[in-house]
Amino acid sequence: MLTSVFRTTGLVIVAGILFGFLLRSHFTGESDGHHIIKTCTGHFTGQGDHNSIILFAPVKGTTDSNYIAVFRGEGRNRALLWKSPPAPVWDIFLSDIDSDGCDELALCLYKSEPHDPHKDNRLQIYSWEQDGVHALWRGTYLSKPFVFVTFGDVSGDDTQELISVERGRQHPDKLFLSVYRWNGFGFDLISDTGLPGMPDTVRVFRCNGDSRPEIELTIQKSTERYYLIDTFLKKRG
Repeated sequence: MLTSVFRTTGLVIVAGILFGFLLRSHFTGESDGHHIIKTCTGHFTGQGDHNSIILFAPVKGTTDSNYIAVFRGEGRNRALLWKSPPAPVWDIFLSDIDSDGCDELALCLYKSEPHDPHKDNRLQIYSWEQDGVHALWRGTYLSKPFVFVTFGDVSGDDTQELISVERGRQHPDKLFLSVYRWNGFGFDLISDTGLPGMPDTVRVFRCNGDSRPEIELTIQKSTERYYLIDTFLKKRG
């Protein structure tokens, strides 16, 4: 009887290990030679849904082989809803840019366009519809070529703005911090200001007791903070 219990327990343990391996392989892309480079969580497929958007990169290969997977649910209840074809995506974000309670998916890609044959950083915005992911905006360019983007409530009105670090068109060595707002069809530039160097980190935060959000940048180990007042970016201090 005791031997039977050990035998049954051993089968349960082995089955659990095997299930865990299969589950891990399914969600990390180990089974197809890819691994996770970034995960975003939010409400992409509906206000009450919990979604994970995962950017996979090949263990060996180029960014052209990256792909995105959209999941709904958590843990063992997580279900794959959509998987993109391979694309040169190097960053992803979830942000509610239109304040409708559902997040939009922003993709940063490095690719050429029919009207611009040279490869460059491009930005595209997607929303979720019943049958999958649909393009909301593929304008690709901002006011200037960008090297980094993120999203945050800079204006303090519970709307997510687009924050970017950009290079000058005529003078690529000049860097700018820019803030944009979604207008329903694309992004309007609210304000931009010159930067003394390339930031290592960029984040939007709100100090305790201060109702005005700030953009904090780390540039060569020094910290700079900017805030938006009306339609102007001001440097703190």
